[in-house]
Amino acid sequence: ETIETTLDLPTKDKVAAMQTLITPSGRLAMQLSGIENLLQQNETQGYVAGKSLTIADIAIWSMVGYLTGGFIPGMPGKYVPQAFPQIHALWAKVDCNSHVEEWKMLHPEKYSNRLTM
Repeated sequence: ETIETTLDLPTKDKVAAMQTLITPSGRLAMQLSGIENLLQQNETQGYVAGKSLTIADIAIWSMVGYLTGGFIPGMPGKYVPQAFPQIHALWAKVDCNSHVEEWKMLHPEKYSNRLTM
């Protein structure tokens, strides 16, 4: 089961399905744990793949914004920051990048509803 498989469920079922996905043995938790491990292996750099910002970092930043933005029924906004501190640190690093900030200013409709982590 993935987030995609929950999209067509009735809202009450979405919440239960999401809670299953984020349990320690849930698929989303396992996938995020894999990213967390990659970041720990590269901890001195703070990026997922090397010493500077890459599309991989931006993809993770975007994913975390979606996961924590209140868009998914049953997904606690603080789940990623609390359970995956390296992913949260990467999100924060990318979020304050000057180019990313410029992008957000050019597209405020996509970023104005995000929760602050």
